Amino acid sequence: MNHAEGHRLSRRVHGRALSGQALGERRDESTRGGVERAGKSIMVATIGQASSAEFYLERQRSYRHPNEYVRGGEEPDGVWWNPSGLFGLADGGRVDSRDFFRVHGGMAPDGSGKLTRNAGNEKRSPGLDLAFNADKTVSALWAIVDEGRRTDVGEAHRDAARTALTDIIGRYCGVTRVKEGEGNSLVATAEILAAVFQQGTSREGDPQLYSHCVIFNVVRTRRDGRYRSLHQKPAYFWKMAAGAAYRNALAWNLRTRLGVRMEQYGPDGAFTRIAGMPEALVAHWSKRRKTIARSIGTESFYKVARRNEALGGRERHERWRGECEAFVDPEALVGSVIGREVGRPPDTPLERASCTDVVLARLAARSEGVRQCEVVQAVENATAGLLDRAATADILARVLQTGVVVRPGRVEMGNERRVWRQR
Repeated sequence: MNHAEGHRLSRRVHGRALSGQALGERRDESTRGGVERAGKSIMVATIGQASSAEFYLERQRSYRHPNEYVRGGEEPDGVWWNPSGLFGLADGGRVDSRDFFRVHGGMAPDGSGKLTRNAGNEKRSPGLDLAFNADKTVSALWAIVDEGRRTDVGEAHRDAARTALTDIIGRYCGVTRVKEGEGNSLVATAEILAAVFQQGTSREGDPQLYSHCVIFNVVRTRRDGRYRSLHQKPAYFWKMAAGAAYRNALAWNLRTRLGVRMEQYGPDGAFTRIAGMPEALVAHWSKRRKTIARSIGTESFYKVARRNEALGGRERHERWRGECEAFVDPEALVGSVIGREVGRPPDTPLERASCTDVVLARLAARSEGVRQCEVVQAVENATAGLLDRAATADILARVLQTGVVVRPGRVEMGNERRVWRQR
């Protein structure tokens, strides 16, 4: 199957994802997590079914429509998250459109055939879309810094998303179902493949740094090496913990690489933001979708969205710097928030003990016990921007050793009974 055939296959099989409701906007409210700031919900991680292949690929700078001389968007090329080396796709390497089309449809990247029994079925799920959203203060800083520092902020965000995929999704959600007798299924561990697409503009044209992580509905079972579909339910349980790991890693990266002072806020300090960013500027770049939708009248909201997304590269950042000047001098603002805390913060036994006590205090009120994903989330929140990944893992081990009651992750559906183990 060539590139053009893959393009047509994706439009035919997943054509429903080309409608407005599937273009990354419609997600089940039960899968969201956030707090309110000035009446606006702050979403860090959302999860839902993946959209069409075109939705992700057309925004890449290098993308070209088959048989057309139409360039792609202005966003960086997607990269593979592939620590297991599935299909020989380089971990961290650029996403090739043909390979993406094929895996998205359940086919082998080399065109050798189907990977799952329902590959090519119009009702088949292509996978999950786990989106990580930077705090608005981070997006605002990314919008106004020079190109070199903008790359640094983007890399801090990218690496944080990869950390969340590795430490949470890869560790706890790499499972598939293997049928056994009497209608039962064994949940077996498996290796996951994902593609990460960074984007920087909201549908309202405001700076919004975020990444779509497409977790494919194709996994390799560790016990026999066979390819099967992803068992998706655990990812919904672990979405909040993944979001916590992302913002933890992002705060650490910004603090240690750029010297940005981060502060915790929200219930139990569950969220992090850049200290010293003007609230008025952040509010200006937090327009609500419904406000924009009302203002455009009969014009399609999604036409406006595509027009805003087409404004890319230096042009959009020049426009944002101009908007920033109405509130504060961009250079003065950048100088006031970058380089304030250069170097690694102290990692002492007292600091680790303090973070452990904070986690235990937050979990103590839950007398009925907590899920392991909730314990991990609490640890990630408590250590955000304070400790590195090794120290965070140490605190998690300490908390689990204290006797915190962890409820089993047992799921029952009809005549299928399964227990997915949290490694």
